[in-house]
Amino acid sequence: MKHISKISIMIIGFALMSLGVAINVRAEIGIMPWDVFHQGISLLTGITIGQASIIVGYTILIIGCLLKFYPGPGTFANIMIMGIMIDLFLEMVPRSQSFLQSLIMCILGSIIAALGTAVYLKPKFGAGARDGMIMGLVAKFKKPQGLVRFIIEGSVVALGIYMGGNFGIGTFISLFTLGICVDFFFKLIDYNPKIDKQMTIVDLLHNIKSTRSIN
Repeated sequence: MKHISKISIMIIGFALMSLGVAINVRAEIGIMPWDVFHQGISLLTGITIGQASIIVGYTILIIGCLLKFYPGPGTFANIMIMGIMIDLFLEMVPRSQSFLQSLIMCILGSIIAALGTAVYLKPKFGAGARDGMIMGLVAKFKKPQGLVRFIIEGSVVALGIYMGGNFGIGTFISLFTLGICVDFFFKLIDYNPKIDKQMTIVDLLHNIKSTRSIN
């Protein structure tokens, strides 16, 4: 029952993040860096933003593994479930009808996505593939996380813009709001990313092996 409860909490987190992304996209004044990239791929290929997110997510997951930053069981679920939910919510959330409404939607979407991030990380079933890749690069090249994140996210934004992704004031609003709100929600639910270790597939296999040995 304990694991079922944690899995339910994790899925609720995925749903909140997906809803936040959808609201942010429908604000139409600029979306979050990775979503600029996903939208650009969507426009270029004809697939949905959610499908683009899934393809990019699993590609990055492989890169993260090659960098020896291993995903957790929740990482695989994160990629697939969020990709599906983003497309579902994009069908449900209406487009903004004014600039003021766009601003409100942009801020609201970022707050909801931040809450979702904190909620899905709380059960500790594994961080997202994108964060895993960045942490792997930090460990490999011994560079500050902020610098690595700036280079990676700056690159995907540039590619997304080139492919037609929606980059604008909303992108900067989302980045600013998301960071502040994630920290706030971390404190609210008593989660410390520096201390609370996320489970990896290696940990899961070790736990299974230990359980079998005991039995």
